[in-house]
Amino acid sequence: MILGKLINLCKNTSTHGNMDIDIEGVCYDSRKCEKNYLFIAITGLSDDGNKHISDAVDNGAVAVITEILSDESLERITYTRVDDSRKALSIISNKFYGSPSERIRTIGVTGTNGKTSSTYFIRQIFENAGKRIGVIGTLGAQFENMNRNLINTTPESLDIQMLLSEMELLGAEYVVMETSSQGVDMGRVDHITFRGGVFTNLTQDHLDYHKTMENYYQAKKRFLKMPSDYLVINKDNYYGERFLSESVGTTAITIGFGIGNNVDAKLTSIVYYSDNTQFSLQLRGESFDFITNLAGEFNIYNVSGAILVALQEGISYDSIYESVKNLSNVPGRMERVDIRGEFQVVIDYAHTPDGLYNVLSALRKSCKGRLITIFGAGGDRDRDKRSIMGEIVSKMSDICIVTSDNPRWEDPERIIENILTGVSKTNKEYRVISDRYEAIREGISLAQKNDIILVAGKGHEIWQSIKGVNHPFDEKEIIIQLAEERFGINK
Repeated sequence: MILGKLINLCKNTSTHGNMDIDIEGVCYDSRKCEKNYLFIAITGLSDDGNKHISDAVDNGAVAVITEILSDESLERITYTRVDDSRKALSIISNKFYGSPSERIRTIGVTGTNGKTSSTYFIRQIFENAGKRIGVIGTLGAQFENMNRNLINTTPESLDIQMLLSEMELLGAEYVVMETSSQGVDMGRVDHITFRGGVFTNLTQDHLDYHKTMENYYQAKKRFLKMPSDYLVINKDNYYGERFLSESVGTTAITIGFGIGNNVDAKLTSIVYYSDNTQFSLQLRGESFDFITNLAGEFNIYNVSGAILVALQEGISYDSIYESVKNLSNVPGRMERVDIRGEFQVVIDYAHTPDGLYNVLSALRKSCKGRLITIFGAGGDRDRDKRSIMGEIVSKMSDICIVTSDNPRWEDPERIIENILTGVSKTNKEYRVISDRYEAIREGISLAQKNDIILVAGKGHEIWQSIKGVNHPFDEKEIIIQLAEERFGINK
């Protein structure tokens, strides 16, 4: 594609050099630049692309877009100065890959908790109805036999457009993607054509980035103004109700759902059994009954959001009913590890106060023995939530074992001290074991018949981030190994 056609899409530019170059690829990572590529220098949370312009040029870039003109290597090539290189990346990526979201019906899911589960429930319901649908989010980008690992829940705009383009070529009709608040705030989804949107909830998290809950909400609100056709909103959450009250001018159909009054879709007759949950959803004068093998009120909200999306997309009730009855858990979300013992071990990604409360509430209902929780908090993230998490876990567990999560660049002991300010507010039994492997070993050694062990915080992750290095740490394998050591299970 001719460089000039890409540059002309951006505003307030100044260019030096030949604009008639044929651009064969676009990149923002200098290591991925090849011959005849356009390099767009963006500033990330931990690195600045402007420091790597020379590397990009050495690797084959023939043109550069930047906000600053200070690199001597720019004299060798065509360069363009822009006011906002991230915005330029989004605009140019969309054009370069031919705006695939204009043809694939793209559905965005946002919220503090439940994004991953909701996208996977939507995917299962759609696939059961014969729809070809891809997923982009925490667990990667997946479409039928295509599977790509991702660094961020919501990738950079270039990566999203690339993935959408690949899925379109493979025949995708739909894509459902997680839209994180940081991804929205950084403009990664600005040039995605969303047909539908889902809001799961908003609770304390990511304040290391957003600083205040109001800023966090405004990022979510920015996304919720993007979908053109419909919005499915959890109205039982304060921020969902607030958005609906502030949605004047939104052209999309809004569907507020929940158990409260004054909702468009009302959840009723929720009954929890030992092996399934039954509930009804009343919408537009009709009542739709469902049964699911998923446990926990939070899962009923996630499933209900997925059901409402499917109904908006014209999928029949009969098809949705069969899908909901057979939904499988998302990896790392309320996932039971098969140890075939007298107690249960569950791993879950819960790493926020609300997420822990939801999971512990669900497990408490089915726990016939003691509830033992092993958890920590991530380093270099919202510190204020740590003591809140500690208090919640201590109150709701019979025993809690405080350990490390992904300490990243922080001192694990300091993180644990933050957690213990909340734990100490209760008189419940707790233990501190910084080494996560040893903490899991302790939990398994303590467990008795009918106990449930919850290992929270990492879920699907198979590594632990310490001082910039991701160390292999597959909790499922570790749990099975330690159970074998104790009981000789699975041998």
